[in-house]
Parts: sequence; structure tokens; C-alpha cells
Amino acid sequence: MPWPDHVASSDTGGKVAIVVANYQTRELVSQLVFSLYRILGRDQFVELVVVDNASSDGSDRTLRALHDAELLHLIRNRRQRYHGPALNQAVSWLADRQPGVPPQDRGDFVWVLDSDVVVLRRAVVRDAVATFRESGAAIIGQGVAEHRVALNSLMLDPAKAWRSNLPVFENSGSPDWALQEAIRESGHTIAPFPFNYGSYILHLGRGTMSKLLEAGERRNRFYGWASEHREPHYSDHPLGRRLHEAVLRLYEAEVEDDTPEALVRACERPELFRIQEARPLPPMEELVRLHEQGVDITDHLARRFAAEPKAD
Repeated sequence: MPWPDHVASSDTGGKVAIVVANYQTRELVSQLVFSLYRILGRDQFVELVVVDNASSDGSDRTLRALHDAELLHLIRNRRQRYHGPALNQAVSWLADRQPGVPPQDRGDFVWVLDSDVVVLRRAVVRDAVATFRESGAAIIGQGVAEHRVALNSLMLDPAKAWRSNLPVFENSGSPDWALQEAIRESGHTIAPFPFNYGSYILHLGRGTMSKLLEAGERRNRFYGWASEHREPHYSDHPLGRRLHEAVLRLYEAEVEDDTPEALVRACERPELFRIQEARPLPPMEELVRLHEQGVDITDHLARRFAAEPKAD
């Protein structure tokens, strides 16, 4: 369903809704939801929609508990529909919802997140919305190739990008390529935003792939690719493992027994956390120079960020 053009924007014109597709990543999607509520903060998004593609790893019970607690809206598929179609379901649900909600609950931008992402900095929504306003872009994200941004954390202006004359996410290994190409051809802008290099989020990478191998799902169309791409790469963030471990320490302290009920209680608590080492990375030229000088980049950044004031 295209985004309705007869419905006014939210009361501020800068509100964000979040969509996630999940398959067999209960632990990871739980960490993502935790980070949205306890690091980003509930006041930074108007809706969280998670589509589960018939997981059998306990995801359904966890996501159902979060749905019942009104912490997210769950769309549960009875079969594996894969990533792109699941995202289409989520965005279309948001589009259908817009006319019936008050202005303060409408979404102006849609943030697509992989289930193996955690959010690290509360400033991400503020800074992303500012980028939309400054650039007039239809899509923003971390650049991965010429004129293309990564899908793992991609934000779109649905009034420009979710239209009947544009393709939706495809049922393929790169579900966003056709949409991004059509956006460019239509004259709209795709603007860079440093989701990863700004340490706004951390993308573990290959979260679903490792689960395919653990479950031995040889009928899954991506099983062969997963056999060689299973280890997290953290999108080459030099502090990736340390940042993830920092989030895990918070998660394990707050979600006492890793049950759905404990996760709900943790997400409902109002206190917000900051990740000290979640700082924008220095320019790539500086990192390359340090590497050429034989400097341990991880150790260098950890000591540098530890000496700076608290992160935002």
C-alpha cells in the first residue's frame, strides 16, 4: 500500500516509525528492542513494527509478549516470506494506519533496521531528521557503493519513497536495490548518513546467516551463502565487539533471566543508558594513517574515547 498523500504529517513533522523483519534471531531481536527502549528511548519513535517469518526459535513467544505489552506491533507470518516481502508488510501496515491515528502518533519517516542491529546513541533520530530536512532526500543511510546506501539501517521519507509508481522491496538477496535505483531515476536524492561510522548504531552482520547454519536449514535459499558468511563483521567498526559487549552487559543486568516477561519489564523501565565508547569515528584518512603507522586502532580509540566527556 502506498503512503497516503491526503493525510497531514505529524504534529512536529519529524517523527519516526521503525520496521524490522525477523527470522530465527530471538536473542538478537531482543537486544535490538532493548536498545530501542533503554538507549534510544520510547519518546524517539511513534511505532515499532516487527514481522516474524515463521520463526521456530522462540521468537514468536518473545515478540508476542512485547506485542501484548504494547511495546511493538507484531505481524506473524505462517511461512517464510523472506526479508523484502516482510518489510513491505510492515511499511504497508504503517501506511494503512496513518489516516486513523492522531497527528502526534503519525510517522513522517520510516527507519528500516535489521534484526542484528543495536542502537547506541539517542541522538540518531534528531540527527537523521536534520539530514532529511537539509538534503530533501527520499532515503538516507550509510554509503556502501556509489549512489547506494546499506539496508541494515536505512531511513526513508515514505511520502517520496513509498509511492505506487516506485518498486517495493524485492524478494531477493538485495531487496532494496531496485527501490534505490528507481528513487535516483525519479530525480529524488539518496543522502549519506553515518549510521555506522557515527556509532549511532552497531550492525553485527550475518545474524540470520549463523542461525540458518545452526538449524541446518538446507532448503533455505541463502543456506549456501550462509555457510561462508556466518561470523559477525560489525560493518568493520573498529570498536564493534567492544560496543556489542557493552550493550550485552546492560541487557544481561536488566533482563534477569532472558525470558519474554523479563524483557518486557526491562523495556518498560524509564531509565536510559549511555554507551561511553559510542562516539563518531575519526575521518577515514586518520584511521588509515594510524594503521599504516602500526597503531592498534581499537586500543587507540578506546583510550581516546574513555578520556572524553560522556557520550550524548
